[in-house]
Amino acid sequence: MKIVLTKEDVRELINDDSYDGNIVIPEGVTAIESYAFAYCTSLMSVTIPDSVTEIGSRAFYGCRSLKSIVIPEGVKVICDGSFRNCISLTSVTIPDSVTEIGEMAFDYCVSLESITIPEGVKRIGFAAFRNCISLTSVNIPKGINEIAERRVFIGCTSLTLQRR
Repeated sequence: MKIVLTKEDVRELINDDSYDGNIVIPEGVTAIESYAFAYCTSLMSVTIPDSVTEIGSRAFYGCRSLKSIVIPEGVKVICDGSFRNCISLTSVTIPDSVTEIGEMAFDYCVSLESITIPEGVKRIGFAAFRNCISLTSVNIPKGINEIAERRVFIGCTSLTLQRR
C-alpha cells in the first residue's frame, strides 16, 4: 500500500510546537509528494525512513537551510528538481538502488562539495548538477554515457570529473 507524505502533512509537522528545523518522516511512508517540502526555508535536516521508495519532483526545492540528506536504499529515481536550490546542502548520500538522477535534481546546490554516483545509475538528466560551484569531485561509473551532451555539470567551475 502506498502511503504518501503530502504538503499538508509537512505543514502540520512544521507548525508543531516541537519543530526545531529537524524532521523525522514516520516509518511506513512510501512516497514524498512533489513540492512536499518546497520552500521550507527553516528545514535543516530530514530523516527519511527506508520505507520511502519515491521522492517526488521538486520535493525539497528551495530548502535553503538543508545541510545534508541521506536518500534511503530502495529509492530508484531522484526526480527532476528534487533538491534544486538547496543552497546549504553540502552532503548527499545516493544509494546503490538509484538508477536515474532527474533533470536539475541538484541544480544550484552551491555548497555541495563532492558526490559519488552509484554503479547502478544509467541516466543523469539535463543540468542535474548545474551551477554547483563548490563541487570539486564527482566519481562517475562507466555505465553512464549522457554526460557530455547533456550539460550535466555546466557552471561547476571547481570540478574535476573521475571515471571509475
